[in-house]
This record gives sequence, structure tokens and C-alpha cells, in this order.
Amino acid sequence: MERLKEHGAVTFSELKDQQYGKRGEAERETYELETTVFLLGTLIKNERKKQKMTKAQLGEKLGVKKARVAEIEKGEDVSISLFLNAMKALDLSAKIVVDGELEVPLT
Repeated sequence: MERLKEHGAVTFSELKDQQYGKRGEAERETYELETTVFLLGTLIKNERKKQKMTKAQLGEKLGVKKARVAEIEKGEDVSISLFLNAMKALDLSAKIVVDGELEVPLT
């Protein structure tokens, strides 16, 4: 790693620090949140496809239109409850770990 740094290479964390600021700063926190929501949406999309389920079929299970499922999968303006319901509909489970101590099962 030191040889790479000698040639100007930076870690991904350093790159994020440069681009979005350090952790705790507003722009960086927004970036981290948006990235997490996008990744969760991608997880839901991949699992839906793996189960050979259409957006309309998942939407029916959730009580929403397929356009809303598309928004979920893109991570656009989605509530945590809608994410959790989508995960349940796809038989996925998850947990939230708060500060490395408190674990909360979500499904």
C-alpha cells in the first residue's frame, strides 16, 4: 500500500473524504445515506428478479403500483417501513446494528 501511496494512490475512504467531506459532515452523511438506500434498493431488485417476480407482482404484495416498486428499487424517497415490507414480501431478513452494540432484527 505504501508503494501505491508514493505514486499518489488514495484509499476509497480518503477519496470519499476529499469528495464529500469527513464523516459527520452534512454532505458526507447525505452521501452515505443515499448510498445505503441505493444498495438496499438494488438488493430488493436483485432478489425480486431471482425469484422471477415482476414489479407488478411485488407491488401487489405491497399494495402499491409497479411504478412505486421501481422507486423502491432505485432508492427514491422510500420509507423504512416500505423497505421492510418489500423485504418481508421477498422472504429477506435483516438487522440494524447501532454503534456496534444494539442489534435490532428487522424481519
